[in-house]
Amino acid sequence: MSAACNSDCPKQPLSPIANMSNFTQGLIRLVQFANRFNTPSSSKQFCKPFFIEDKHVGFIRPDVLQFVKEHPDVFDLHHNSQTGDIIKVQLSLELKTFEQRTEKLTAVLQQWREEDEDLISLAGWRDETHNVYRKFSEPPLMKMERSATCLFGLKQYGVHINAFTHRENEGMCMWIAKRSKTKQTWPGKLDQMVAGGMASGQTIMECARQECKEEASVPDDLIAKLKPCGTVSYFYEDERGLFPECQFVMDLEVPEDFKPVNADGEAESFQLLPIEKVSYLLNWSNNINDNGLKIVCEKRLFVVVLIRIEVKKLMITDDFKFNCAIVILDFLIRHSLILPDDEPFYTYLMESIHVTLH
Repeated sequence: MSAACNSDCPKQPLSPIANMSNFTQGLIRLVQFANRFNTPSSSKQFCKPFFIEDKHVGFIRPDVLQFVKEHPDVFDLHHNSQTGDIIKVQLSLELKTFEQRTEKLTAVLQQWREEDEDLISLAGWRDETHNVYRKFSEPPLMKMERSATCLFGLKQYGVHINAFTHRENEGMCMWIAKRSKTKQTWPGKLDQMVAGGMASGQTIMECARQECKEEASVPDDLIAKLKPCGTVSYFYEDERGLFPECQFVMDLEVPEDFKPVNADGEAESFQLLPIEKVSYLLNWSNNINDNGLKIVCEKRLFVVVLIRIEVKKLMITDDFKFNCAIVILDFLIRHSLILPDDEPFYTYLMESIHVTLH
């Protein structure tokens, strides 16, 4: 289910709107991109609901359904009695336990991985499993290889941490990571200083602590200051599959002299960027050449960016991994750096980063 769309909701696809700032247009494009499954051009109308027991846990696209049909011992197909059309897919009721479901589905996925090159998401096999839920508040029904969850449109959960500090001359600044070019997904894109998916068996805080240590070498005394701040959610779709995702968001204020150091090879570099002067930055100048904005400071380890583009401008470009930009949008709203009287699409943006997932 998509977020409720009130009268403020712009029509899709977005076209240039008179008197709308470039920043606002960029934010609207961002949240529409993040919720591609809920747009008229998505596969939504052709997907079949996927059930485990009587619990609706996901959606299956036609390109995956053709493979599902080859395993009648694993998947039950329910048909309309009059038309004969498939109306839903259900995991076999013979698979009664967490362990049975996990074992049987893993065998199917391994077969698909070896035999079916059309399922491109499985090319990014990670040997990392995520739990499968109907609701996060309920016990998991099974676990599944992370790269395969999008084939079934299963809800996935992760943790994103906004690391920020205050500098005397620049005010509030945020640490931004650049993803390694060898990452399986979104290589070379900008990211939170720390972010990661919740593996099976992890609690939210266990995931946050592990990622802090692996991705930025955050010391224990700083990890203890992590502040949970809610969630963001969206329903993305691309050629790999369906991604209904919920991210647990945390803030971490770090000392001015703190510098993150990557320990797991997943981040190529870090930048400390200013995030101040919102009213000025909301309408950044069109005549600035993006190619000339970055200034490398020889005496520092990070890149200094001209004040007019900093975090707010970068977040509406494709330099950012889209869901990381969503988390920053949430940060700006929570810290009153985007204000409802200044942003005419404030309620639409709020609804679009807190969508109701199936």
